[in-house]
Amino acid sequence: MRDIVDAGLTANYSGVGGGGGNISSPTEVKAIKLYELDAERSWATVVRNTFIAFQFEPEHKVMVELYIKGRKLKELLCDGLWETTFYRWRDHWLEYAYKWAKKFGLL
Repeated sequence: MRDIVDAGLTANYSGVGGGGGNISSPTEVKAIKLYELDAERSWATVVRNTFIAFQFEPEHKVMVELYIKGRKLKELLCDGLWETTFYRWRDHWLEYAYKWAKKFGLL
């Protein structure tokens, strides 16, 4: 974040005028980058908080297999996970993540 703030501290006078919708102010560009970085950080916190909330639950293993290890749902269903159980768990994860996203003003 600090490198975004410190980068390009000189004015860009060639950008003044009809830039056709392009942002010419270095300050504006930095502000937009910081805003985007903040949103990304907030989404990462939503994901982290959701994983932490379920770390001692049986579905945590399924979360890790799907979203961290990248296994396919079909593989997990072949390993004995019932489809109805998966969708019930997934709805529970999404509901929890939704509440965090609302708290951070992401939705």
